[in-house]
Amino acid sequence: MRRLTKLAAAAAVLALSACASQTPPPVAAAPPMPPELEAGTWMLTSLAGEAPPGPLSIQFAEGSTSGKAFCNRFFGDYKKDGAILRIVAVGSTRMACPDLDAEQQFFGLFTDTDQYEIGADGRLTLIDLNGGRGLVFDRP
Repeated sequence: MRRLTKLAAAAAVLALSACASQTPPPVAAAPPMPPELEAGTWMLTSLAGEAPPGPLSIQFAEGSTSGKAFCNRFFGDYKKDGAILRIVAVGSTRMACPDLDAEQQFFGLFTDTDQYEIGADGRLTLIDLNGGRGLVFDRP
């Protein structure tokens, strides 16, 4: 009887140690999260459906926005609630440059922003009250 008990105990230990040495199956990787609005610099890739005349960069951080347009630097504040994005109190330097018309077009579209989306491709699109998608940005 004792021998049978010892054999059963040894078998149980072997069975448990075999289970413990198995590695769990790998967990599927989660899909990458879309970049956050506030995470770094965005570069303008489309101005009213056209290629911009030059580089334009923008950053959003803690309710403040700033960047460099085609000629002038700009700054302002924003309010964000979910996908709602309102740009307020925008100002800029006032240097004279050849691309001022495009820059004014940018500022008009920028201050008309009502919401934003970051697509699966990582692009940031600013959307106006009428659903217009006049400004599209990408990461540098």
